[in-house]
Amino acid sequence: MRGVLQIRGKKPVIVSWDLRQPRITDRARVNRLVFGRKVSKETRDRVATCNCEGYIHRYGIVYLGQSVLMLPESLSSSLVEELGRINVLHRTW
Repeated sequence: MRGVLQIRGKKPVIVSWDLRQPRITDRARVNRLVFGRKVSKETRDRVATCNCEGYIHRYGIVYLGQSVLMLPESLSSSLVEELGRINVLHRTW
């Protein structure tokens, strides 16, 4: 993956986060942010489904392990901002 990020002229950044004594809502917010979610709504005649993609579905992002992503520098600032907005401890390298 390192080669792909360098070919496109983007420096890879590693972002990790930690949920210390997480509430269920905090964990759910982080999971939706990172992994996305599927939302279904029933109407009278059909079921409408929306796939809301998370960060791991974006081009150039690599899931390294539990609570760790490697992503292009251009996307790392938005992820860090989102994690900060929901009060999650995080670190970048």
